[in-house]
Amino acid sequence: MASGRILGSVGLLVFALAAPAQAGGLSFRSLVRDGAAVDGLNGPIALTVSPDGAHVYVASIGDHSVATFARNPATGDLTYAGIVIDGVGGVTGLGMPSALAISPDGAHVYVTGESDNALVVLARDGATGALTFVEAKRDGAGGVDGIDRASAVAVSPDGAHVYATGEHDDAVAVFARDVTTGALTFVEAERDGAGGVMGIRRPSAVTVSPDGADVYVTGGAGDGVAVFARDASTGALTFVEAQIHLIGGVDGIDRPTAVAVSPDGTSVYVTGHDDGAVAAFARDVATGALTFVEFERDRGDVTGLGGAFAVAVSPDGAYVYVAGENENAISVFKRDAATSALSFVEAKIDGRLGVDGINRASAIAVSPDGAHVYVAGHEDDAVAVFAADRCGNGLIGSDEQCDDGNAIAGDGCSAVCRLELCAPVPDADCRGTAQPSSSVLRFAHGTVDSRDVLRWTSTHADATPLADFGDPTADASYALCVYDASASAQPLLALAAPHDGSCSGVPCWTASSGGFRYRDRLRTPDGLTELRLREGLADGDTRIVVEGRGSDLALPVLPLTPPVIVQLRNTATQACWEATFNTSTVNGPAAFKAVGE
Repeated sequence: MASGRILGSVGLLVFALAAPAQAGGLSFRSLVRDGAAVDGLNGPIALTVSPDGAHVYVASIGDHSVATFARNPATGDLTYAGIVIDGVGGVTGLGMPSALAISPDGAHVYVTGESDNALVVLARDGATGALTFVEAKRDGAGGVDGIDRASAVAVSPDGAHVYATGEHDDAVAVFARDVTTGALTFVEAERDGAGGVMGIRRPSAVTVSPDGADVYVTGGAGDGVAVFARDASTGALTFVEAQIHLIGGVDGIDRPTAVAVSPDGTSVYVTGHDDGAVAAFARDVATGALTFVEFERDRGDVTGLGGAFAVAVSPDGAYVYVAGENENAISVFKRDAATSALSFVEAKIDGRLGVDGINRASAIAVSPDGAHVYVAGHEDDAVAVFAADRCGNGLIGSDEQCDDGNAIAGDGCSAVCRLELCAPVPDADCRGTAQPSSSVLRFAHGTVDSRDVLRWTSTHADATPLADFGDPTADASYALCVYDASASAQPLLALAAPHDGSCSGVPCWTASSGGFRYRDRLRTPDGLTELRLREGLADGDTRIVVEGRGSDLALPVLPLTPPVIVQLRNTATQACWEATFNTSTVNGPAAFKAVGE
């Protein structure tokens, strides 16, 4: 499938400052490109990060190689560190490498050589990241079977076994692993159509569940994902079931290309290349069996999934990343751990908003700390580095993330800290409202969460020249904080409007004559939909409007205990605007409404 996309390129090393993302999203940081100073990125097709987070390994079809890059854990940036090439220095079996995986102990890297019908073993130096050839297992030699046109590889969590697929064999092969040398011993192969096995015709991907109990294999021509129970002692597989496209309600996996299991083992995600989709399945941890939940397709507000090719889940299980090769994009989804369902957050697209290096996005890997996401651009001959918004507020690259002093090593933020959006008590130095009665606050719990509503308007706030708002399109982020007089943990609500974020592929913030406007139609991640700021050169002329709605809006438990205080804070300049509500017209379990006094 990837073999027809072999392009050459001159290369260079490029760095860029991390552009802020909306919470849960990604910020493009840098890229490495094939060229004079970097080798082994001619048509990258697979990549992985070492368990210690120190190195990134990239398999490239055009170079018949695996390149090593040292990773800066604080910034995520990559530095070229070496290469192993098929036919050089005794290395064999790397003809058109199609996939690679690293053992849990970080001692060995396993690579499938598509045109060599081989599975290659490379020993890894933990200090330098350097790789040394150990051996190559070839289909039809020494009793090995099932890896003709080797296409994918995975290592069991206990490091005892390696699983590799063969497209032309319609099979998944099992190997026992010597944990000291990394060497492999063939155990068996399971074939489509034999012994009841189905769904793995032209297998394209393989993975092992975190508990080591099950192996999942996608069949590119079988339009399915097969479930195998794994014998932990021998590695042998027993077919359990297959979920097939358009059978039993399953959808979104037409020509599946990748499969990933969530770290908690309760969800399985499969990309459907020809559907431009990612399908979500709930996993029975006792049997390994799957239940189709839903699928997200490239249409409407969901973008970046055209030619869905690769999938990865963040180490904390909160987000799912999908590479769309036809759209040169990586899409970000928020994962519901309870249901396995996905909610679209954003898409990063090559050539837009400073993103580069992901033309024909072909592979995704997430660092073990979850701080960085690496994407291979097959036709860019590059690997792009993205910082993940682990701070939960969309303020990547902003010094104000040190406000609460909580260090999170390697989180991709410039100060490796997390901003506390709202202090536990209201700010004592806020501008008020010149005409209090023009300030209205409303909460409403809908009959279903999707109908929850928040609205705060202050149409006659104290004088605020435009300059006092800062520039949200560049460096001024905003936080809305709500407090009351109850004994409940304060604040009751905290919403973020990050500066220069991306909402549905376009900037969230826009400037207009006399003000700024924040709009997020998808309401991710906290339900904020709109924030409008209009300057006023005299008291009573400034206008502020904040709106939120939907199931992501974590409304406080009602009724509230007056006085209720609402504050809007510029987290860069600490400028603040507030309204106080001493009485209410509605204050029940389902709704709250009050007018300023």
